[in-house]
Amino acid sequence: MPETKHSRILRVPPLPKIPPPSPSPPIAPEPPPPPASPPTVELFRIEHRNRMISPLWTNVPPPRPPPPPPCPVKGKPD
Repeated sequence: MPETKHSRILRVPPLPKIPPPSPSPPIAPEPPPPPASPPTVELFRIEHRNRMISPLWTNVPPPRPPPPPPCPVKGKPD
């Protein structure tokens, strides 16, 4: 029987058995993080709120810039 891709695969020796993972010890619940200094948290909250309501975060277009002043006519002194 001619050797085919599939018959070659069947001749590969079986992989060594992987031992079952040892039962890991129960993970202790993480201690709560120390409370951050209130001013930092407040500043972050205010900054975050300002960013969320800024035009960048909404679909409201920014106010239009005022039209440029008319160009002075060339050849005439100001």
